[in-house]
Amino acid sequence: RNAGTELDLSVALKPVNRAAVDRRVSSIGGRRTVKNDQQAAWLLRAVTMIDLTTLSGDDTPGCVQRLCAKGRNPVRDDIVDQLG
Repeated sequence: RNAGTELDLSVALKPVNRAAVDRRVSSIGGRRTVKNDQQAAWLLRAVTMIDLTTLSGDDTPGCVQRLCAKGRNPVRDDIVDQLG
């Protein structure tokens, strides 16, 4: 059994250069873009990581079957065909 540890806020509560953080945050959106074919590849990769678990106790067998089908084929065939 893990007994855990006491929460030590002195580790988390450190001074921060707010202006530097704001500059860094504002630059991230403009510099982190993926273009053209790479964008499609990243999006397809993201789709494969979607969580398809069912946590609800009231799921019907049909709902679970649709969820499994979506996991086996997450991207429609026509979209895959367009990507080449």
